[in-house]
Amino acid sequence: MIAIAGIFDQESALRAFRALPSGYGLILLVSWGILIWGVIASYRVNRQGDNQHFIERFICLTASLSIRAYLVYAVLANLILFCPGWFIHRN
Repeated sequence: MIAIAGIFDQESALRAFRALPSGYGLILLVSWGILIWGVIASYRVNRQGDNQHFIERFICLTASLSIRAYLVYAVLANLILFCPGWFIHRN
């Protein structure tokens, strides 16, 4: 969303980022940071090994990890959605 706003809009990407709600913007920034760090770390590990077939290995690993992460997210989201009393304590 930020990239699209920066490309197609008159405003800069930083201004589009500031327009996001503060909590969402921080989550988005952390997520992108982790993603970029992970790709760089994966490339460095592959370079230290045999330095071949990086794209194929990266796609295969991220596909399986993405499925696992989505399943964990789906379970946690459903628990929070259908059992909010377990996670929200009222005084």
